[in-house]
Amino acid sequence: MKFHYGMELNIGNRWKKFGLIVLGIIILVFLFITFFYHKKGSDWNALTSNVVSSEKSSCTAEVLEDVTLYSRPTDESGIFGHAEVGDKIDIVGKTSDGWYAFDPASAQAANVGPFRYRYFKVGLSSYKLGKDCEKIPATISLPATTCFMMAQETISLYQNPSAKSAVVATMKNGDYIPVVGKTVGATNYWIKVDGSS
Repeated sequence: MKFHYGMELNIGNRWKKFGLIVLGIIILVFLFITFFYHKKGSDWNALTSNVVSSEKSSCTAEVLEDVTLYSRPTDESGIFGHAEVGDKIDIVGKTSDGWYAFDPASAQAANVGPFRYRYFKVGLSSYKLGKDCEKIPATISLPATTCFMMAQETISLYQNPSAKSAVVATMKNGDYIPVVGKTVGATNYWIKVDGSS
């Protein structure tokens, strides 16, 4: 048995082949499920119920024709899926550049704040707004291609890539900041962030 950065077991060829077969099956199942949902445009009714939100909202959009849902509030972001005729979307926010935000009521691992939301365009004729939609809370507009670091716990931000350098800020759970680079390293590295925004 050898130990390096992780654990490497010195086992026979038969077990290696078995492990590769099991890994191959897992990958095939994952690809099938991913392709199936992507092919259906992430069929909204297959993923959630007819009410598209887990957050309580007094503003609801009723879908009259299929509405394209985006991962971020821009046409350049990936398509999250489609809401179909009859679906109701609970709107939890509105960006300054014309997008409604909603919480998709699905597991999202480490996403925090506005990264939990999905978006659709303001002003389309393919949905009808219900009552109480005059005062929708403002939410930030996230760029399509910017990588962000999201804090799950308290994180110290250092002046330089060293724990001995000065702490210039502290992030708490739910905070996020744009990432502009990282140091070289396979397992241990530093992330460079832009604190100007």
